[in-house]
Amino acid sequence: MMVVTRDRMIGAALCLGSVVLMLSALQIRRVIPIGIAPGTFPLLLSGLLGLLGVALVLRRPQVEPIAPAVPVARALSGLALYAALAVFTYVAFRPLGFVPVGAICMIAVGVRIGARWPALLAVAFLVPPAIHLLFVRVFSVPLPGGLLSGVLP
Repeated sequence: MMVVTRDRMIGAALCLGSVVLMLSALQIRRVIPIGIAPGTFPLLLSGLLGLLGVALVLRRPQVEPIAPAVPVARALSGLALYAALAVFTYVAFRPLGFVPVGAICMIAVGVRIGARWPALLAVAFLVPPAIHLLFVRVFSVPLPGGLLSGVLP
């Protein structure tokens, strides 16, 4: 009998998120000059996310099962946060741009998981510009500049 643990709940959520991301990545049809579709990279990442989710679900628990009332409430609050971040990203992605939206999402998730502020702020302000540069310059995938249109390459 499979015991419900926090890891298994997170793994199931990752599997579900992976399916949603895969379906979204499969909708991208444009071909870029190097011959691969822009959806290839997101498809690979969503597949990796799904594999990690399956690994969490199948992993043997190292601790005693947790009381169902506590993790369900925490899981639901986390689900609400991630749903709100998804809606925020959908609405704000074009007007604000990739970098500010990425930083806001990283800070929100970092606060949720209890990250230390110095590391959280460093990651939130360094990683989105690096990802933007990688996608625009290396993969030739345009990302919206938004508020930083004149500043970003």
